[in-house]
Amino acid sequence: MACPRGACPTGPIALKKSSDNPDLYSKTIELMGTGWGSWTGPTAGPYPGRAIRMIASSPVSVTALVRSSRKGSGASVIMPANALGTSYMIPSLPASSQVHHFIVLVAGDMATTVTLPKVPSGVQPFTNTGPQTITLQPYDTYLIRTANSSFGSSSLSGLLLNGMSRFAVVAGYTCVAIPADGRCAYVRTFTSCLPCQPYA
Repeated sequence: MACPRGACPTGPIALKKSSDNPDLYSKTIELMGTGWGSWTGPTAGPYPGRAIRMIASSPVSVTALVRSSRKGSGASVIMPANALGTSYMIPSLPASSQVHHFIVLVAGDMATTVTLPKVPSGVQPFTNTGPQTITLQPYDTYLIRTANSSFGSSSLSGLLLNGMSRFAVVAGYTCVAIPADGRCAYVRTFTSCLPCQPYA
């Protein structure tokens, strides 16, 4: 496992046999991160060397879970490295007066340059809506998010990202609104995006 200093176990991780199913082996790894503890949230932009890479001696599946201090949660299956691509289109995300949209770009073993033909207004860390270029070194991550002042007025849905080499994209939003009154239910919903190539 490769990850930021002090964030992960220093040696190999052995999976433990499930007491409910003798054919199932699993292991929970807990990591502390910068979360949306308030509406302010983490700062948009680069986070050098923050990606986590796992290598297994036999086939495994990896699911990421997010727990919030406000009792919300979210989960997504993580894409294997050989399934990553160089072109992504962000899926439709809900519009609400209490929702932040966010995208996390993750570089793999190789450095990559990611281009965005255009971005909506009110999207951080960009200062304009024109073409953007993001350079990522191996295992760098980069956060793109809607601004605090643009609740409900800015969306990352349909955003196109093209890279020079393979990279991963995670997209999501900070709340699921309660239908009755539209309040935030504090459910952090996110997903590993599929690259555009399988749809070609």
